[in-house]
Amino acid sequence: MRCHYVVSAFPPPPKAAARLAEGGRRTSRTIAMALSLLVMPAIVFAQTSERRIELGGDLRWLAGIHFEDVNANETAFGGVTRTVFRSATSFDQAACPEVKAIVGLTRALDIEGAVAYGRTHLTTRITLDPEASNVTIAEPVSAYVLEAGVAAHLARWRGRRSAPFVSAGAGYLRQIHDGQTHIEDGPSWYAGGGVRVPLSDETARGLKSAALRFELRATILPGGSTLDGNRHILPSVIGGVFFHL
Repeated sequence: MRCHYVVSAFPPPPKAAARLAEGGRRTSRTIAMALSLLVMPAIVFAQTSERRIELGGDLRWLAGIHFEDVNANETAFGGVTRTVFRSATSFDQAACPEVKAIVGLTRALDIEGAVAYGRTHLTTRITLDPEASNVTIAEPVSAYVLEAGVAAHLARWRGRRSAPFVSAGAGYLRQIHDGQTHIEDGPSWYAGGGVRVPLSDETARGLKSAALRFELRATILPGGSTLDGNRHILPSVIGGVFFHL
């Protein structure tokens, strides 16, 4: 049995607090640098290339993660065990705004990159305690996501106004717990599919050319990126608007 305890009632020691503060500053610098690397090359490339370049924003709805329940067992004389209480921990649902750039390599294939930020809660519910009532404990968690991948348009199923696509890629997830008392980070992978709906003539440029994009995505988090060390699949719904540069 493996139990995890998150204690945030007291501040960390000065040296640990300094390291965590520096980690937070590194995260901010990483996000700012990633955003610059994502946006600036797209703008420059748009001015020197005839390829389709798009820049836009999404709202990503994360469905949340439920970790494996953990029983706190007590062993008495004779090897008899009983459950003292049970804990169930989960990351709550969250809405994450993100900025995304898309570059059309061919008519059917795009490369895309995104930077997202969201706030959620890590919630633990303690139940089945014969000496106390059920308790729910929650702490805020900030999540930063960097992703890059490809999207392939499915011309065979293209409609009059809509164009379906499938996507896949890799990313980096960084989770900062309340007060920077604990930081988790690691790689991630994703696969999904959706539909693109043009709002205007896509042969035009600038704000006159826009499209809506909706996607259902499954993000795979390996053991090193999760609280319990197990692999989890994080479902999400993504929707946004994009403009042709």
